[in-house]
Formats: sequence, structure tokens, C-alpha cells
Amino acid sequence: MSQDSVTDYDSEMDALDSDENVCTMINIIDDGIGEDEVSCGDADTRCLRLLIAVEKLHVIASREEMYLDEGPAEELHDCINDIIQFTKAVSSGLFIGNKNHDCMKCVASIFDLSLLSDLVRLRQQLLSSAAENIDFEHSGQAVVCWIDFFFAYFTDMISFVAGKQDKVKMSIAPFPASLQRQRHEENLRVACQLPREIHSFPNVLRSRYASPAAKRLALTILFAAFVVRPDIEDCDPWSESDIDPRHILECAQTLLDEFVEQARSIAMSEDNPMSCGFRSAYSMLVALHASAEFAIQRKEDCCLSPFRPHALGSLLELIQIVLIPYDSIDDFVIKELDEAQFILLHWGCTVPWAWTEWDDPRVHQYDIIVKLTANWLFRLDESLVSPSWEDQQPNANEDVQSFTVSSDLALALSSATSFKPGATLIALFHQFIYANNSLEAASALADDTSNNMLHIYRATWCLANLVSDNENSLPSESVALVAEQAVILFGALDATVCDTLVKKEIIRLLNALNNDTLEKTFTAVQKNIKLVTKIAGVTGKVSRILSEDNSEEYLLLPENSLDLVTLLDLIALLCKSGNGVLKCLPVTTSALLSNLIGFLSLRSGYLDLKITLLNCITCAYPRCRSSNSPAKANADVKLDKTWEDEDAYNLALEMSGVNLSLASAFASYLALTVDKKTDALLVAEAWDYLRDVILVVGTGRLEFEEVDRDTSCVTLACATENIFRGLAALLERSNAVIAHYLLKSPMTLSLVDVLRKPSLPPSLVPFSSVDSEREEQASQFAKLCEGFLEKLRKIESDPNKAEKDD
Repeated sequence: MSQDSVTDYDSEMDALDSDENVCTMINIIDDGIGEDEVSCGDADTRCLRLLIAVEKLHVIASREEMYLDEGPAEELHDCINDIIQFTKAVSSGLFIGNKNHDCMKCVASIFDLSLLSDLVRLRQQLLSSAAENIDFEHSGQAVVCWIDFFFAYFTDMISFVAGKQDKVKMSIAPFPASLQRQRHEENLRVACQLPREIHSFPNVLRSRYASPAAKRLALTILFAAFVVRPDIEDCDPWSESDIDPRHILECAQTLLDEFVEQARSIAMSEDNPMSCGFRSAYSMLVALHASAEFAIQRKEDCCLSPFRPHALGSLLELIQIVLIPYDSIDDFVIKELDEAQFILLHWGCTVPWAWTEWDDPRVHQYDIIVKLTANWLFRLDESLVSPSWEDQQPNANEDVQSFTVSSDLALALSSATSFKPGATLIALFHQFIYANNSLEAASALADDTSNNMLHIYRATWCLANLVSDNENSLPSESVALVAEQAVILFGALDATVCDTLVKKEIIRLLNALNNDTLEKTFTAVQKNIKLVTKIAGVTGKVSRILSEDNSEEYLLLPENSLDLVTLLDLIALLCKSGNGVLKCLPVTTSALLSNLIGFLSLRSGYLDLKITLLNCITCAYPRCRSSNSPAKANADVKLDKTWEDEDAYNLALEMSGVNLSLASAFASYLALTVDKKTDALLVAEAWDYLRDVILVVGTGRLEFEEVDRDTSCVTLACATENIFRGLAALLERSNAVIAHYLLKSPMTLSLVDVLRKPSLPPSLVPFSSVDSEREEQASQFAKLCEGFLEKLRKIESDPNKAEKDD
């Protein structure tokens, strides 16, 4: 660039020979932005101006040679000015948003390495141009340009974006204007020390000549580019950048040693603002380290050194300092996160990375990982830090299942599990163990246990989700150990709302196990006298209540109804596990099932209880004693079938409306028990019920509200398959006259027409937004319909043919 091409716009980017000139430039920027200007309606305009400026800057930087004539110089000046004004606005706390806010998406564009690279390259050209006009031998001037002001505001912007925004804004406000101005001047001097190429930024972290402030600024910029931006935009900056993550780790190692030495030498104080800044830098370094390690592990041909005790020990020490900064504060769950703690728990993949690095609970200071995980869980679901869980409980007129799980927790757990499911299982299991131990300690001291129950509930929910989604990729021994402890806890819980919700999650965990793991689990716990005694006591108590006059009052309480549902689920799981574990079943189990069937068959309502009961007796039926079997074969079996099948059928037949789960449970039990001795009218009634359900599904009239809250597309296919099996059993096991009557009824003929060209139920749409998935579900449903039609053709030609073929 020639000297003649320098214009008036460059004079504002030229050499500064005094603090007064620096203040003048700061005043220019401050005058360009005021709180009134950005506080409300102008936010969208400023975001749009930023995006336009970023695009223009890319174009300018892409030119092979830049001539700052009056036109290009003005264009460059406006672009840089818009970027600086936006940065200043964000760092001043004038934008409030979260990851999904438009403002945050604009911030992510600033953190893009391509933009940062363009700014650094333009900065070098501008500084070179300005330096041509300075006689350094006779002047103490320093060269500063407008882009340096962008980096000067970068630290404050990251503090606001990555920290707790409301807290950051409060911390900015109390400083007098003179101190704020002095702070900006210091930040500007630090920005001037940044290297002249973006690829050299990691080298600053280990430079012996860079100031500590310059190292923290370089760390902040790398943290924004490689940790914050991917969380906002869902991108992979490591693949977009030429910066090698191994090089980042090498440079970060030197800074890590400096930070540990610094943390050991200074006294962390809540009143010292410097300690807060240091701890925020510690969190950024840990998060950047975790992101770089995962980036290396994603490359198939790269692996980390298996022996890194020094680095891991230093990182664990920094995590401890961030979580427990002061000796006087050591709460297990931090209810009010400061900036450093928020960065550590909120951004990047720090917690899942910690699980993979410290996946052995025998390592020294593993309790820090337990504390880190607990606070990660509590941050993702703010209901866990409420003063009292009792205040959130539903009353008797509300649904006990009205508790909801944070969508952030479900999404974060799914993402975290993708790294190493086994390590995730260990981390969550120790949350379960810690919370259970704390619960026992609090109960022994008669303290409030609501927070402990919250912790157990969320840990159990996470374990159930983890095992359900990754059961095949988890070590079976570890899963069996987790399930064993969960069953033991099940026996220790009572019938309160909190306890029954935890029991429900334990049942969900057990339902996710395969048969071998489930049998191992119950075989391990059947010798637990306390557990077996507790189950027997609860079963006997409920059986007695159901035989008394006040049974309806008992079941009207939501906690009693849900507790009975979980008990029936446990009985069903025991029956599915084989004869070897039936010793856990109390002798009063048969009486409980019989009394409950008799009670519910005469009443409407109790939908969840009826579904669970039908599923339970479906599992229990094959385990019941048979008078035709030898005595030795029944020696370990404690179940007697003391209920009438007609009463069991009425559990579904007496209900109005269409419920897919109820119809599926009824069809499953019906397929086991219906025979030629079954009353013809009962057969016809059962046929009409199941046929009408299939008609509603096949014509696409099944509304989303009619599908259970936890019903998925998979369970819809399973339910329709069970219903088809139940309809086929009714035809196969009836005499020819009844079968002919059922087949030739007008409604059955309508069913045949519908099944030839079934419609995809609209209720499938909320579960899947991908066209290919919807097509696959429709194809699966069509195949089920085609199979049932083939079965009907066989039965119609010979009512006994299908049964003979089977």
C-alpha cells in the first residue's frame, strides 16, 4: 500500500502517542453507542447491520491487494465500526438472549475463525500502513488501529455471552466511569500484543514473552471460536480450521502449569474481583482442553497418550478450584453459580469429557467428578434447585405424572452419551449412590429429605434413559450392578408421591434390560431379606385394603394408585425373569391380583392401573400353577390363578373411547387365554372392541391426544401387532359358526376394505418429522395389515387351517 493512498479514515487508525489520544478514540466509540440507542427496537437493526458488515468484510479481505482509496477506506471503516459497535453493545450488557436468540447467532458470526482471520489480516495491513508514517527513533508512539478496539472489547463480550448475563451486567454497572475508561485502556494495550496471524494465537498461550493478560485474551478468543460458537451454531470449527487440536493441547499445557502455580500462590476471595477473572480463565482452559481432546479422538488415526497423570491432575485441580473456590463454601449443589462455574458447566463438552477421563471411582479425588456431575444435572433442570419439592407436588385432583423433565436435560444427556456410554453410566450411577447415601443419612437425622429425593429422581431418570437408548453398547456387568442397586432402593421407598415417581423410573430402567441381565439382577437380590420382606408386606397390605369397603378411597389418592402401578410392574418383571427368581414373589400375590381384578372390572376410570394390571397378569399367567403339571414342576411357583378371565376381559371392555395401550394389553392377555370354552357373546364383544380400535387406526382417525404420553412410533407398531394377534386368536379358537359370524359381519367387511389401503395415523406425525421415517412407518403398518388379511383368507377358507399351519 502506498503512502499516497492513506486517507483521513486511516488517521483514526494511525499511531497514538499519548493516553489522551487513546481516550479520544474510546470516546469516539462510546459516542457511537448509547443505552437508549440499543435498548429496545434498534436491536434487530444492529444485528442486521452486523451481518451485512461481516459479509462486506469477507469480500474486502478476499481481495489480493487492498488499496485504501477514499471509497474502499470508507467502506472498510463502516464495516469495522458496525462490528465494534455491536461488540461494545454486547459487552455492555445491552443485549439479553440465550443460545437460540437472534443476537446470539450474530455473536456466533463474530466468533467465526474465518472472520477473526480476516480481521487479523486487515489489522496487519492497517498497522503496516500507519507505521510507514512514524519515526520511531524520535517518538514514543505506539501503533493502534480500530480492529484493536474490537479485541479490546472481546473479553467483556465473552464474559457477558459465556457467563451468567444478568450477573455480568450487575457487575459492570457499579464501576465509576473513570475506572471503566481505565479498564478499556488497559484492554486496548493488551489487544495490541496479539500476534499478526490467527494461526499464531495458540503460541501466545506458551510464550515466555507475552503478558499474562495477553495470554488470557488469546485463550478467550480461542475459547469463543472452538467452544462457544459450536454450541450456538452446531458446527465443527476444528474441521473448518487449519489449527491442529494437538498443537492447542501442547500450548495449553504450559498455560495449565502457570494457572495451577498461580492458583496455589494466591488466596481466592469472594471480595477479590481478580480471583473471579482468574477462575473464569481456568474454566475456559478446561473447556478448550476438553474440546481439543474430543476433536483428536474423532479422528480415527489419532489417539491420545494413555499416560498423562500430570496434565489430568492439574486439570482436576483447576476444576476443584472453580467448583470450590473458597474454604468456607463447600455445598455439594451450588444454588447460585458464579461466572466461572457457569462457564464450566454450561459451555462445551467439559462434563462428558471428564466422565471419559475419570471413569474409575477409585482414582484420587473422584468426589470432584461426582460434584461436577451433580451440578451439571441441577443446572440442566432448574426444578432441582427449588426450595422444596413438596411445593411442586400435585394435589389429589391432579395427575401424579404431571412432573415434566427439562428438554435441555434430555438433549444434553443424549449428546453426552454419544462420546462414551460406559463412562456416562459410571458417572450417573455414582450420582445415584451418592444421593441414596445422603438420603439415608438425612433420614437417620430426621432432616428434610426432599432435595435428596430430587437428586435420586433425576439420577434414576437419566440412568433409565441411558440404558434404554444404549443397552446393547453398555457392559452387561455394569448394567446388572446398576439395576441391582435400583431394585434394592425400590424396596426401601415408601408410598409418597416423591417415592413413587422414583419407583416409576426404576421400573423404566428395569424394562430396558434384556432377559439375561434382568434374570441376573433378580437372582442377585432375591437373597436380600429386607427387600423380600418389604415387598411381601406391601403386597399383603394392599390385598387386604382391596378386600375392604374403603378400597376406593385408598385408590383415589394419586400416590397410592401410582405405587400400586409400580408394584404390579415389578411383579410382571419378576414373572418374565423365569422360575428361578419367583421366590421373591410373596404368597399374597395371587390374592392381590384377584382382588384388584374384581375391584376394577366393576368400575370405570383407573386407566393406567387397568393397563398395568392386564400386562401384569399376561406375564403372570404362564407362571401360575397348573393342576395338570407334576408337583415338582410347581415347587418354586407361588402363583395360583384365582381370577376369572371374564373379569379380566371387562377391564378393557367396560372402558369407553380408544386407548391403544389398553387395547394392546387386552389383546395380549386375550391371545393367551381365549379358547373354545369361552362364552360366544364374550368372544363377539372382544372382537368388536379390537376391530373398532384397528378401524380407528387404519382410517387415520387416531388423534394424538388418544396416544399415551410415552407412546412412540415403535410402540404403535407393537400395539397394532398385538391387536392383530388377538383378533386372529379369537377366530382360530372359536368354532366354525362363531368364526363365520365374525367374518361376515358388515363391520368386519369394512375392516377388510380399510386394511387393503390403510392410512398413516396423523398421530405419527409429532413423533417424526423426516419423510423417510414416516414412509418406513407407513410401510411397516401396511405389512402388518397385509399379514392379517392373509390370515383372514386362510381362516375363511378353513377355520381350522390356520391353527394347523401354526
